Amino acid sequence: MTEEQARESGADIQVVTLPVAAIPRARVMNDTRGVLKAIVDNKPNVY
Repeated sequence: MTEEQARESGADIQVVTLPVAAIPRARVMNDTRGVLKAIVDNKPNVY
């Protein structure tokens, strides 16, 4: 689901961006180009 689709659905979301350079594995792999973008549902999933 894209950010736009999530917003249009009325979901309570949070969008977080993080430079890939902040991810330890990316530094180990020596590939720190880019940005990670996560779209997260703020409602807890209770099973």
